[in-house]
Amino acid sequence: MVWLRAWMGLTAGLPRRPFVAATCPENRAAIIDYTTGSRLTKTFIDVIVQHSLEHYRVDAFASDLQSWSKTDFS
Repeated sequence: MVWLRAWMGLTAGLPRRPFVAATCPENRAAIIDYTTGSRLTKTFIDVIVQHSLEHYRVDAFASDLQSWSKTDFS
């Protein structure tokens, strides 16, 4: 998942800037858009991003992303 690592600021699996996606609404939107197969409207994605910004702490969001990006779902 190179795209996710890039958004999270990871290089070779080592955290460089661990809160990049967690602090950037545009990156959250891109992750949501990609992981839902680009089937949602921009308006709906914006609502989801706004909800996550209002209800989830940055450190919790970043931890979830790091955990999820390292999991082999195959």
